[in-house]
Amino acid sequence: MGIGLRNFLIIQKNMYQKQNNMSCTIDCCCNCVNQKQLVKHPSNVSDFGKGRISEVMGWVCLMPLEMSKNESAVYCEVQHDMCELHQRK
Repeated sequence: MGIGLRNFLIIQKNMYQKQNNMSCTIDCCCNCVNQKQLVKHPSNVSDFGKGRISEVMGWVCLMPLEMSKNESAVYCEVQHDMCELHQRK
C-alpha cells in the first residue's frame, strides 16, 4: 500500500518549498497538531539518541491510532510528509 503518485508529487513540491524557505500550503505533517519534535538526551546509550537536548533527532506523530490500544508514537526522520490522519494546527 503506497502513498500514490499524486501524494508523492505533493510531498516533493512541499519539500521543495521548505528547502527554499517557502511555507507549506498543503496538509503536511509540519502543520499538523499531532507532530512533535524529538530531541536527543545525554543519558542515552546508543549513538542514535545520545546527544544534547538541543539536538533534533527527528519527528514523532502522536496521532492515536485506532489499531493501537496503548499510547504510541510514529517516528519519522523528516518533518515534511503526509498521511490520511492529518489535523491542521
